[in-house]
Amino acid sequence: MLAVFALLSSFYVEHRTGQLAGMGNVVLEPAYVIGTTNELDLESIPRWHNYLDLYAIDGAALTGSGTTKNEIQEVRAKFISAYTVYNNDDIFSFNTGLYSLWARPTHHYLPYLDPSAVQEYATEEDDVIRGESLLGLDLNFNVREEKIHSTFHNIFYLSGKRIAPNLLTYQPTLGFDWNNEVYLWGTQQEPKLSFTTNVDFWFARKANVKLINVHDGVGGTKREVYLEYGLRYYIKHDMSVYLATFGYNNLNRGSSQSEPAGFRDGSMLEFKYSF
Repeated sequence: MLAVFALLSSFYVEHRTGQLAGMGNVVLEPAYVIGTTNELDLESIPRWHNYLDLYAIDGAALTGSGTTKNEIQEVRAKFISAYTVYNNDDIFSFNTGLYSLWARPTHHYLPYLDPSAVQEYATEEDDVIRGESLLGLDLNFNVREEKIHSTFHNIFYLSGKRIAPNLLTYQPTLGFDWNNEVYLWGTQQEPKLSFTTNVDFWFARKANVKLINVHDGVGGTKREVYLEYGLRYYIKHDMSVYLATFGYNNLNRGSSQSEPAGFRDGSMLEFKYSF
């Protein structure tokens, strides 16, 4: 029997401000996020690594009826399962496997945005999805040095739909996920203060368009970007406080045929404990 053991687990609590695009085409205004991250390996296959980030969003929802609820609104997760193809002394590694994003609402509200009111764009945006189940093929590079840790994921999405910041549904075809942590004080082995960045980019081929068109460029693929910048202070090696700002932005497609539409941003204060 294959033995499973946790390399690293952590628990975190975030206080948030701002907005997020929610399932069912509603706007979420999170107050708190509670979650756990876990890195899991199979003992008999040491090159196979698994990562899970599971969290719940507590706060208000702006809905079509104009009501808000102060309670848990959604449960979301990111799961990565990858095999290490190449590893150079744990400094540089190349990995390939599966990349998945998952979300489910705990309530079903009337949509804050009626997609039928935005008919200038593709028919696949006339959707109200009640959950997110994205699955993709992941090719990622990982760099670990004394003063920096950088991971770059290149994801080819195989299935699933996503809610954009303007609350319209789209089908991602390609994504990039780039995470960096630079140690301003201390090192990776003995961290004190670090600067972090997180950049996510989603592409989507719009239905029934030419490969190159005036409005969208090449294939209408520029769709959504997520940016996050923050400072993490390590109280101890296994205990940290994180202050960050984030923003989701539509890069094209919306009710306007000349400029992007839809932006959700905010800030967070996080306490994290690893064990």
